[in-house]
Amino acid sequence: MPSQIAHALVGEAALVRADPESARILLPGPGAAHFLMGCQGPDIFYHSQRTRPVALHYGVLVHRRGFGRLVEGMLETWILEDGEPFSPWAAFLLGFATHGALDRAAHPYIVHGSGWTEQGKPETDRFRGCHAFLERILDTLLWERRTGTAVSAFDVRTRLIPPGDFPPEFAARMTAALRRAYPSETAGDPRLPVRIANALADTRRFLLLTNPAQTSRRADDSGPDPESLRHLRGPHGLRIASVLYPEVFDRDVDWASERGRTWVHPCLGDPVRRESFYDLCEAAESEAAGVLRIVLEGFRTRSVPPNLAETAGNGTLNVGDAGGRPARPRFKDPLPLPEALGEELRTRIGADLPH
Repeated sequence: MPSQIAHALVGEAALVRADPESARILLPGPGAAHFLMGCQGPDIFYHSQRTRPVALHYGVLVHRRGFGRLVEGMLETWILEDGEPFSPWAAFLLGFATHGALDRAAHPYIVHGSGWTEQGKPETDRFRGCHAFLERILDTLLWERRTGTAVSAFDVRTRLIPPGDFPPEFAARMTAALRRAYPSETAGDPRLPVRIANALADTRRFLLLTNPAQTSRRADDSGPDPESLRHLRGPHGLRIASVLYPEVFDRDVDWASERGRTWVHPCLGDPVRRESFYDLCEAAESEAAGVLRIVLEGFRTRSVPPNLAETAGNGTLNVGDAGGRPARPRFKDPLPLPEALGEELRTRIGADLPH
């Protein structure tokens, strides 16, 4: 799940490519936060881990298969219950439709470069949290590259959190879309609307706790520390640090493979690839723009275009085989993330932790 900032930046760029007029109307206006929150896609279900009943397993499900069907179900819901092309739900749907392209493009790179833990192999425990932390490093680098400002300039309170919070109809509409996309998986879940409402609330809380404008070392320290920083000295310090946005890290490491570091698909191996993370983001923008054009066609015709689900993609959003089916990764070349993550925690709490 490439992190929040990359999804927001790629989604914005894709909308500009797909329809400059819609981007001109939507992105500077009050619907921008709904669009950018939509860009987070089914990651909102991954954040559903605090308020019960949770929706975490739906995040796993959508990332495994059926993303395109869910986008189609969201458009059907818009047709039946909304119909306004610049409504909050329409903006959220447009953003959501961009998510799959970046996941598919970037996940092989991130998994190959971050490694993974394996049950029964304690030597892999050092990679715990590295996937998330690499995503935050790449977010920071992409933000700096495109805006020329520090990541602390990205404030989720003004960019991602919708004004006045999520509209109350969102939970019901996402429930309807999930039931359309996954009828058998949702049939026995009468608490699905509550799960979705809880996921939205938990997502809001997670984004605020990890807000780079608040957790940055450059942020104004005159007030109390955010909750996430207060717990860094506890037993989950490394886990918390892995989802914060770093500013001070070893810039000599070729984190984004822009200086020639090669990589391979973690499930398939060869051929050797030389695209940088920035190249992958640009490819994802082009693909996502194609999906957006089809969604916008659906807005104009008040119908579901027949090629929407296929174009948005129903294969895994994680890593998989050549056919898009989920598969176990086998090939990795980890970046020095355990060391970078440990240093990030040590620097934030000002303590000498064991290496």
